[in-house]
Amino acid sequence: MHQINLKKSGAKGEMALKLDMSKAYDRVEWACLDKIMEKLGFHSRWRSLMMQCISSVTYVVSVNGKPSGHIILSSGLCQDDSLIFYKVTVEEGEALQKVLCTYEQASNQQLNRAKTSLFFSPNIAKEIQEEIKVSFGTQVIWQHEKYLGLPSLVGRNKKNTFKEVKTKLAKKLAGWKEKLLSKAGKEVLIKAVAQAIPTYAVSCFKIPDSLCDEMTIIIRNFWWGQCKEERKMAWISWEKLCALKAYWGMGFKQLKCEFVDASLRKNPSFAWRSILVAQEIVRKGRRWQVGNGHSIMIWKDKWVPSPLTYKVVSPVSSLPEDSRVATLINEVDGTWKNELVQQVFLPHEADLICSIALSANLIGDK
Repeated sequence: MHQINLKKSGAKGEMALKLDMSKAYDRVEWACLDKIMEKLGFHSRWRSLMMQCISSVTYVVSVNGKPSGHIILSSGLCQDDSLIFYKVTVEEGEALQKVLCTYEQASNQQLNRAKTSLFFSPNIAKEIQEEIKVSFGTQVIWQHEKYLGLPSLVGRNKKNTFKEVKTKLAKKLAGWKEKLLSKAGKEVLIKAVAQAIPTYAVSCFKIPDSLCDEMTIIIRNFWWGQCKEERKMAWISWEKLCALKAYWGMGFKQLKCEFVDASLRKNPSFAWRSILVAQEIVRKGRRWQVGNGHSIMIWKDKWVPSPLTYKVVSPVSSLPEDSRVATLINEVDGTWKNELVQQVFLPHEADLICSIALSANLIGDK
């Protein structure tokens, strides 16, 4: 969709077609599904297992409080919407319509044209868009519309794109604030509902940090009992509350989390375990970006721009072993203490350290 939206020039346009099947759950014939798998080359044993999974459902009807009858189904399957991409030409449009008609006849399904939608690249003339729209009998979607509950396209103002997630969270918590809830009740609601609202969007998109901070503030205020405009004291930092209960926290989730800080948690999926295999490789290659130097230990942390180790190789001399990089920085004007650096480190390492650019505001280390 993003690539189609970027195509603003050229003679040939592109488009996407989102299909919506009418009552797809009721119309899928199991015999047809078995024939499709056979045609695609699936092994008979696999097909047999799949058919046992989907065809083992039976129903009974309650008559005067007593179950009676034994209904065995022969169709019914849950199915998601599909996306089809193709170039905007008369030939391809006609060919696609034939394919869809053949599919409807073979599978006993019907295309819901009222919910099926089109998306065009900007270089397609309005007249052509209207002609295609009429031929398919569908509607045209725009950038601000959604697909499966998420925006189909994300523009420059990402915070505005995902503001609905924050609004939904705020409305949910606003209703709870009027009720008298214990801390245990609030904990359950935060974990099971409040922090689950942005989970779907966060798992698909990199939500702006500022929006994550605002949602965290809403949840944090709810935890401490803030109502409307009143302000209440937060006795413990949110970071400590997000720690595991084994470490005296509450186990709340951090909406904003770095990959290197992510953990397996309880009963992780095989996919998540596989992703975290690369975590150690990322950790080995990362190093500190020097800000004010208060968080970085000179002799133990990785912060020197030397590709081999990123650590200081000069022997410990005049400075203690637990010294921090802030010792080497002049906080008045935000520059390195050149004389001290030359005195403590080997010549080549001193030159590398002095070449690190510092911010005049001395922001925090990253």
